Amino acid sequence: MTPKGTLLIIGGAEDKGNNAKLERERKGRQQKQLQILRLLLHGERKVEIITTASNYHKKVKEEYEKALNIAGIDNTGFIHIEDTKDARLDNYLKRIEKADSIFFSGGDQLRLSTILGGTPFIDLIAKRYLEDKDLIVAGTSAGAMAMSKIMISRGGTSEVVFKNDLKTDTGFGFLDL
Repeated sequence: MTPKGTLLIIGGAEDKGNNAKLERERKGRQQKQLQILRLLLHGERKVEIITTASNYHKKVKEEYEKALNIAGIDNTGFIHIEDTKDARLDNYLKRIEKADSIFFSGGDQLRLSTILGGTPFIDLIAKRYLEDKDLIVAGTSAGAMAMSKIMISRGGTSEVVFKNDLKTDTGFGFLDL
């Protein structure tokens, strides 16, 4: 079955310094990211932002709230799930049922897939992605990496990747639906 929903995979951003050229590039990336957020959240869409991948979810929430405010978007909620048992809570499942867009923030994709993988939370998102033509499932950085069935979970931090540098694990599998 071909999914009816939309899957949006967004690469992560990385700052490597602080000079005038890099600052201009950073501002350019921010504008592009705001454009992506506007596309993701256009109209009266209700979005749930999943911050589970981050150990610093409060900071991530603040940064997204600031960006969303600049973009003029206020119909958002934030879900931070700390363990697999919380991914079964009716409160979170009801929020996912009502969401028009579901956005996974960055952080650690292994943390994200370990906590959420194989839970009713991810099962519900997958079901909606398959059946709901209006649903957008999106992710950036770790949130993007977890969309595949097999994801990179560790390694590859140098510019050259050698055999056995990378470790893989199981992601959510949305790309394979």
